[in-house]
Amino acid sequence: MPSPAAVAVGPLEEGRNTMEEFITQMAAKVGISEEQAKSVVQFLKDNADKVPDLLGSDMVSSLKSKLPGGLGGLFGGD
Repeated sequence: MPSPAAVAVGPLEEGRNTMEEFITQMAAKVGISEEQAKSVVQFLKDNADKVPDLLGSDMVSSLKSKLPGGLGGLFGGD
């Protein structure tokens, strides 16, 4: 029987690890809990068809400076 380290990680597990890492990094950078970061990710997933239009709108430009902890940087800000 191979050791756990020798077992290949499948694409589903890799995607989950990548998403968990993204959530952890977002939470740390923005200063929110991981639960709040998960809520942001879920919102973005639920509204994926609207996100490109929103990111290109003037509304985003005015909101970027108001977002806590540099979240505006995730949308092309500083």
